[in-house]
Amino acid sequence: MRTTQMVASVDDGPRMPCMPRDPRFNSVDDAVETTSEKENKTGFDSLTDWEKNINLIWHASGLIGNGGLRYFFEQSGNAEASAQAYVDVGMRECADILRTAASLIPANLNDEELLSVLEEKSDLLHDLSVAYWKNDSLVVEKLHDYICVQRG
Repeated sequence: MRTTQMVASVDDGPRMPCMPRDPRFNSVDDAVETTSEKENKTGFDSLTDWEKNINLIWHASGLIGNGGLRYFFEQSGNAEASAQAYVDVGMRECADILRTAASLIPANLNDEELLSVLEEKSDLLHDLSVAYWKNDSLVVEKLHDYICVQRG
């Protein structure tokens, strides 16, 4: 018999069952950890294109998953590089959403200006984040398949 762990929801309301983690998650996470260690030792430019892609996507997915597109831009996320990585792994919808969000934010803003624009565009960025989350739900599956092809 299969059991699931119970956790409280964020508002401490009804308890909801945890979904079992996709077994591909650990494989993807291990690959990203390995490439991140390589990047920390020898720099981003030392990574192969596919290693850059998985790192960019995992980083973007984590930031946007935790705080939406606003958080991605607050953390200086590289929208165009991340969008191209999404295209390369077959997730064009996420790429399009990132590019749309980036088009709302003028280039070369200082931190105060960036925060002001992000606040001004917060409702639109939230709506785009919701669309992104729906499309990003396949990130583990897509990255796993991409890594398998790249590693041969």
